[in-house]
Amino acid sequence: MFVPNRRGRLSDDAAEQIRKRVDEWGLKPGDRLPPERELAARLGVGRTSIREGLRTLELSGFIDVIPSKGVFLKEDPGGKLDRTLSAWLTADRGGQLDLIELRAALEGQAVALAAHRATPVELATVERGIPAMRSAIEGQDRAALVTIDAAFHDAIARASRNALIRRVLTTLGGEIGAQVQAQVESGLSGTLGERIVADHEGIIAAMKARDAAAARAVMERHVAQVAADLGLIAEASEAGTA
Repeated sequence: MFVPNRRGRLSDDAAEQIRKRVDEWGLKPGDRLPPERELAARLGVGRTSIREGLRTLELSGFIDVIPSKGVFLKEDPGGKLDRTLSAWLTADRGGQLDLIELRAALEGQAVALAAHRATPVELATVERGIPAMRSAIEGQDRAALVTIDAAFHDAIARASRNALIRRVLTTLGGEIGAQVQAQVESGLSGTLGERIVADHEGIIAAMKARDAAAARAVMERHVAQVAADLGLIAEASEAGTA
């Protein structure tokens, strides 16, 4: 009978956990990681899994293993990605539609993954954004609305369990954040506010139903429609939605 190789899964998990924890531990490029024994204790896995996880991270270029000295963190690959995206966006300021289409595609994939992977706690975290949005809209607190909306989308990206998608969305959000802030500050109609809340409620409903296809469709339509409403693109249909 075939028996799955559990060690492989444990070592992959150890590699992923180390990758995620470096920020929590405050490590920066060039810093030394804790020794194997301490990593095993912190992550609750065996030293063999830690050793194999470190080998995976070394092959991916995430760390340097220096004999007799230890394991050192290389530059976060996400930092290189940030610079690449930022350089492209700076050089192609006219590519607003490209930017919206990319964000719609990634937000759609993130919410589709989250519909399958989100825990009940993560679903509750996403859902808590709705009352806060309503309060911000009713109080015409436009700056708060932008912050709450960003947190809502980031919670979904986090629940997707795909760190790379989340990283790219963070970079894209930073690029268009100032534009969105300026547009929202210039005025937020009741109709737009109601549509934003209704879209977010539709996204949550699809996630709770574990309907990835519906969640993706609502999210892509939402991103494009809000971009059109705020004047960032001419029409929602330009970003691939009818």
